[in-house]
Amino acid sequence: MLAAIILTFLVRKRSLAFLLTLVGTICLVIAFPVIFFAFTEPVNTQLRQWTVDTIPADWMRWRDQWEYSHAARFVFQFIGFCTLLLSVLVETPKNRPLTEVLAERQCQGVV
Repeated sequence: MLAAIILTFLVRKRSLAFLLTLVGTICLVIAFPVIFFAFTEPVNTQLRQWTVDTIPADWMRWRDQWEYSHAARFVFQFIGFCTLLLSVLVETPKNRPLTEVLAERQCQGVV
């Protein structure tokens, strides 16, 4: 996640790459700290206190919250990864040698 935040800063002058990188970074930030600490960790905290004799009657609600929070995290992480990958692919030239592209960017002051 920290690398995505740094990457977002580094590509801020490239409009399409910046937009895709920003979307990916936001999705990753939503996935880990937000969803995890708002939905998954409260269930983990409750679960650590349970014993075989103290399982609550609404344990299925807790299980569902835990499962759905993991599913939501996966969706946000997947979207974040895909948009970060796409941000790299839109910047990759199709038929030009890499050395030519790097030289051009160095002249523009982008690298």
